[in-house]
Amino acid sequence: MKLKMTVLAAAIAFSGSAMAADNDSDVDQTGYYNDATVFQTGNDHESNITQDGISNEADVSQYGSNQLSDIEQDGWGNEGVVVQHGSGNESSIDQTGKNNFADTYQNGKYNEVSHLQVGWGNSSISVQNGRQNTASISQTGWNLSSDVAQNGYKNDADVTQTGVSNSSTIVQGGGGYTPGWWIFPGYWSGGQNSATVNQSGYMNDSDISQSGDFNVAETTQSGKFNEAIVVQQGKSNDSTIDQSGYNDLADVYQNGYNHTSTVTQTGSGWGALAQNTATVVQTGNSNMSNVTQTGGGNSASVTQQ
Repeated sequence: MKLKMTVLAAAIAFSGSAMAADNDSDVDQTGYYNDATVFQTGNDHESNITQDGISNEADVSQYGSNQLSDIEQDGWGNEGVVVQHGSGNESSIDQTGKNNFADTYQNGKYNEVSHLQVGWGNSSISVQNGRQNTASISQTGWNLSSDVAQNGYKNDADVTQTGVSNSSTIVQGGGGYTPGWWIFPGYWSGGQNSATVNQSGYMNDSDISQSGDFNVAETTQSGKFNEAIVVQQGKSNDSTIDQSGYNDLADVYQNGYNHTSTVTQTGSGWGALAQNTATVVQTGNSNMSNVTQTGGGNSASVTQQ
């Protein structure tokens, strides 16, 4: 393999020599038609790319200082993209299989994200804006999808997906508005929210949105075609959803302080194919709701103010 420096690349290299220092890039390619692109400007960045297979693609852009990116690809047609702004951010992408896609965007300080993908056609996107946010996404299967967006301080997201065509979306952010920090408002306005999604089975869908501080949401889904929706606004709210049946729906909205909601849905018996539906709305302070549904065709609606 021959490496050639184009006129543009040479111009960038020489023009940036006075501004950039101590950056490190390591690219190791084995196979055919793999492609790696690394752009580093600033100081003390580190990028490691390892590709083994056919037609894998990796793109890394690092700005600021002390960014770390690791991409490992083994298979065919996998794609990894990393963009880092600020300082001290860390990203890890590990892909094995075919046509997996992982995208990391980090803006701020000391954010961490890890994507682990095994299988075929999985997609994971993580956007972090703020400080000390963490996200861990593990996907094993086929056509799995995960989107994580974090804005603020010390938010935590953990997604584990196995099976086929499961989908997870997590949005975490502070509750106020402070303009001027890159792509999102609210950089210093809140955080320390926690969201956990565990999915197995077929075509389950989980959506979690958290705004405020110290909110906790956990969704566990097995079975088929289940849907969980959680919206939390305020402080110290807690939501747990466990679905293990067929075509069940759980919808939880909490706004205020110290609310607790638990929804458990289990398919059983002759009517298990009929949809269980649970809707919980809690506003004010310190309300508690517990809904348990076993079978099929059950409907529960709880409103507490």
